[in-house]
Amino acid sequence: MPNRENIIVKIGRFPETATGIGDTFAFVNLDMDLYEPAIGGLRFFYPKMAEGGVILVHDYFNKAYVSPTYGNRRIG
Repeated sequence: MPNRENIIVKIGRFPETATGIGDTFAFVNLDMDLYEPAIGGLRFFYPKMAEGGVILVHDYFNKAYVSPTYGNRRIG
């Protein structure tokens, strides 16, 4: 992977792992597997995205997560 010095990997439970992050982001990969951390990640990173930036939500198209309680919620 080129430019590794520009990549920040945080392992742990969100949002505790976001302490001190105030940057602007071009790409964010959210691999949370749980609703509350995932929605927390979207709420945290969305306002910090650069114009044209991308948030990738791992398992977004996974049919195991499609349900009225998981797949149809809004960020709000």
